[in-house]
Amino acid sequence: MIQLNLTVTDNVEFDNYSITLDQAGFINITNKTISGTSYTIIENFTINSTQGITNTWNVTFYDQGEGSNSTDTFTFVTRNTQPSVTT
Repeated sequence: MIQLNLTVTDNVEFDNYSITLDQAGFINITNKTISGTSYTIIENFTINSTQGITNTWNVTFYDQGEGSNSTDTFTFVTRNTQPSVTT
């Protein structure tokens, strides 16, 4: 599982955002309606790709003034390593 965490601000009220997550050709698009001029996204995704695969993601925001803005495209590599738990 990965967690994407991003905070954005705009001078026009937000309307929605779209996250595109490409897991070696399997595209997961999440669309959410939002409001306000500042917003923090926290989204959790379960990753189902082979070890060593490079995954990409980006976020596009849309405001009520019909403007949009996208993040850069970010990457991470699937490692398939069990997490360690400290008790």
